[in-house]
Amino acid sequence: MSLPRAFFASIRIAKLMDLPWFKLAIGTMLQGPKLMIQLAHFATAFDKIQAATELGDLEKGVQLIGQVQGIIDDIPTVKEVIERTVKEAREIQKKMSGQLK
Repeated sequence: MSLPRAFFASIRIAKLMDLPWFKLAIGTMLQGPKLMIQLAHFATAFDKIQAATELGDLEKGVQLIGQVQGIIDDIPTVKEVIERTVKEAREIQKKMSGQLK
């Protein structure tokens, strides 16, 4: 981690959040040294995260993928997702209309 890079990144992040930089800095420092270091790492990776998440550039960017990927059992087509969603919506609608009688 580069502290100067983290510092300059934090200035950009504060502007994006429409926060005064000193509030962001003080809030970060109040989290304690361990979390402060983690936030500094995040700040230095901000451009790469933004490239992937907002611009869809997975070559230059970094995609944050969590543990939820472990519960993915299938990769449906768009058609299948829409059909499942419509089916579930109809089931919920039927169930709710039965409760309103």
